[in-house]
Amino acid sequence: MRDVVALRDAYACVVGRDELRDHIAAARMHMPMSLARSGEPRHCQGSALCDWSASGADGTIRARGTNLFEFAADGSIRAVTGFWAPPA
Repeated sequence: MRDVVALRDAYACVVGRDELRDHIAAARMHMPMSLARSGEPRHCQGSALCDWSASGADGTIRARGTNLFEFAADGSIRAVTGFWAPPA
């Protein structure tokens, strides 16, 4: 059985695929931005840190942050914790 995925950040605390799907749909509606990875992920002992930036339609960076990914034994993503920072 696959582990249940969870997402926690400044705007959400969701558990399960249905809640995650609904959160993504709401984020696309209320915060229309494009996400891009910034730099290379750092991985250690079943966890990874990935920096990201979010840009508006005009290309202006609106937010930056780092996500902490926790992996299940089968390699699937078990949980993501997002840390938001103001744009530089």
